Amino acid sequence: MRPICFLVLLSFWFGGCADIPRGFHAVWTLPLPPGKDTPAPAGFTITPTQAIAIAHDSGALSRKHILHVYADADHYYIHDVFFGGGAHRALKQAVRIHGRTGAIVRNR
Repeated sequence: MRPICFLVLLSFWFGGCADIPRGFHAVWTLPLPPGKDTPAPAGFTITPTQAIAIAHDSGALSRKHILHVYADADHYYIHDVFFGGGAHRALKQAVRIHGRTGAIVRNR
């Protein structure tokens, strides 16, 4: 019985890891906001600091909470870690901002 439970739990663990697309990576995960000199990922024209400012100005995120920044090939994912952090939560709950135009993308 134990091996079956272990296999079920292991399949959930690896099944959850498959949700993160290739190229999705953390840009900033420190408790302090990124500095103005933090570079933009390759192919992006706005910096992580500018992306956070866009998210704050939209009213979508609190200025009092810690934010993590993730990115894929085209978008920043600005994630409020008040209820928990991590790449899975960022994909599902973050404010998505286009890395070249700065436009907020509402739905996936």
